Amino acid sequence: LLAAEDLSRVEVRLVTDESLPLLGGIANIAVFSALDSNLSVSRTTQVLVGASGAGTVNAAHPTAIDADGSVKLLARNYGRVGNEILSSAVGSAGNTLSETATAQIRGVTVLANELSVEAESNTIYRAVSLEAKNTATGSTAAGIDRSTIDVGTGGLAVSASDASAFT
Repeated sequence: LLAAEDLSRVEVRLVTDESLPLLGGIANIAVFSALDSNLSVSRTTQVLVGASGAGTVNAAHPTAIDADGSVKLLARNYGRVGNEILSSAVGSAGNTLSETATAQIRGVTVLANELSVEAESNTIYRAVSLEAKNTATGSTAAGIDRSTIDVGTGGLAVSASDASAFT
């Protein structure tokens, strides 16, 4: 197993005391920006075997892995990002997220009975307030590029899945 995993739990919860006047004479007007909470989370999780990026690969495909059994490459992001403002009068909550999970074999030879290359993203993003916003970018990718793969009866599996959700 060659794995890179990132478990992130980021939680912000702000609660206003409704018994106190927050805005004096304009208490019946919603002023979102009187209380702002903005989270920014960026993470890159990678398992790379061989040449990285778009660079040149060795035409000879040197042997990087020679195993009698099973080989698994796993890049995984998971967890929770939550930003909440509990108030009936004020609040603007936002999450800005950049998340990448990549598992890749590139420009090498892999010998194994079984080979699995997997990338997974599974993060729950939550923004709650009078005004709330989630903004997300990124990718989840698994692949084999310009490589020699020799597997036995266990076979070859390449998969990428993103089960992230916004609530």
